[in-house]
Amino acid sequence: MKKNQIIFFLFLAMLVAGQCFFWVGCAKIIPPTGGPVDTIPPQLDSARSTENYQTNFKKQTIVLTFEEYIELRDVFTQVIISPPTAKRPEVTRDKYKRVEIKFDADEVLRENATYTINFGDAIRDYTAGNAAPFSFVFSTGPYLDSLEVHGTIRDAQTNKPVPDVLLMLYDNLADTAVRKERPFYFARTDKSGHFLIQNVKSDTFRVLALEDLSSDYMFNQESERIGFPEDFLLLTDSSDADIDIRFFQERRAFRLLESRHTRYGLTKLIFTGPPDNVDLQIDQDFLNYYSETEGDTMRLWYHLDTALSWNILLPTDTLPDTITVPAGKRAEFLQNTKPVPVNKRFPTNHNPTEDFRVLYQQPLQSLDTSLIEVYEDTSRTRVYLDWQIDSIDKKKLVARYPWKEFVNYDFLLLPGAVTGFYGTPSDTLQATLRSARKKDFGSLNLKITALDSTLAYVIELFTSSETLEKIRVSGQTEWEKKYPSLKPGVYEVRIIEDLNANGRWDPGNYDAQRQPERIFLRPLENLRANWEVSADFPVEFDSKQVN
Repeated sequence: MKKNQIIFFLFLAMLVAGQCFFWVGCAKIIPPTGGPVDTIPPQLDSARSTENYQTNFKKQTIVLTFEEYIELRDVFTQVIISPPTAKRPEVTRDKYKRVEIKFDADEVLRENATYTINFGDAIRDYTAGNAAPFSFVFSTGPYLDSLEVHGTIRDAQTNKPVPDVLLMLYDNLADTAVRKERPFYFARTDKSGHFLIQNVKSDTFRVLALEDLSSDYMFNQESERIGFPEDFLLLTDSSDADIDIRFFQERRAFRLLESRHTRYGLTKLIFTGPPDNVDLQIDQDFLNYYSETEGDTMRLWYHLDTALSWNILLPTDTLPDTITVPAGKRAEFLQNTKPVPVNKRFPTNHNPTEDFRVLYQQPLQSLDTSLIEVYEDTSRTRVYLDWQIDSIDKKKLVARYPWKEFVNYDFLLLPGAVTGFYGTPSDTLQATLRSARKKDFGSLNLKITALDSTLAYVIELFTSSETLEKIRVSGQTEWEKKYPSLKPGVYEVRIIEDLNANGRWDPGNYDAQRQPERIFLRPLENLRANWEVSADFPVEFDSKQVN
């Protein structure tokens, strides 16, 4: 009996141990469910922290103790002290709930200045990551300054808000202050382009918005974007300020950045700005060339009777550049190059009210229309199109014809129908163009009023993918045009106040205290198929700078 009891108790112990193992294992893989989500940011324990909003502050280590465990994230960009100190304070966290801010031993705080240490999203609770929107404020004088400066920074061309850039206030009104010293106050814009500077003193300030690429709070790189109001900012004891800044990059001194000669017959010149009025001087009189510009790039197609290097003399704002174009592998290139369409598949929804254009990968020299055949597929009747090389873009072949709706046109371009820039003939090309129905397109009536007849304007109609038209207008108080057949879609109008009448938008300049040319953007009603949209509106440039 005793033996049986021993066996029984051993079995019972093994069973209990197995159950314990099972439940412990399960506890490790089943998380708790339910309960409210923690959305409360860390709260400051004032009794165990350095007093906030002090006056007559003496330099000391600032201690901030929170009521729960915290972590610090991205201290370098999130923690901002204004006015800026000569050296960044050291911001650290202990293992638990405390943050310390230590000033450099040699740091001398300004007299009678109100300082703000803004932590942004740096302080977060350890478990849920909720950010504490906390600022520590103190004054080295007998009172705290209480004025505010707020506003928005927007891109001068797109009107979109610009995040993560500095808005800076200088009590030194000299125009050189932005390049030689740090600002008295500053703030960084949020995702919506908004900024807020609190605890500002009553004074007159120079204002500058800056993309601080060098992280030194100074405007000292030509690639840094900037913005500024037209006047100084005057703050009195009874007024705050609302500032709207247009942000831009200054146009750099015009010069050549790079020249590319990857093969015979094509040279690319890349400049610091649009090369609209560049006067090229070529040292080879027998060289045949054709140029086009796109943005800041000039493409120069050239052809020589023999393989020679040659020079381009390029006038600029400073000294002229001499560019040597290498001879290249002329014979090998000519053996392998032919004029080829960029897209050999013609569209299946061609607008029957428009000319048809075929884009080639090189300029065209001539065409032989006797080697081009086009047939309507319904009757297999041959039709004769009016063919031309585009007078503006010589890479385009233009076909004019009163296209029928919803009809296939079969194209056959026999060898030699097109001769390219280098004198080589094209190969055979077969393709089908399908015209769409006229009712698949919409009509737009556009009228713009309240223009200043003493000024010039550039009016652009565009979509998200392309600019359909760019028109220069001057000496008029209103302008209108009808677009009888446009693809359905979303269209916008851009109007540039072209102050120097050069046909393009120009940015501002800090040294000249010149603002960027104003741009008016107007989204239009969505254009639908077989629909007519009328847009009649005045130009209303937003001239708000400082209120």
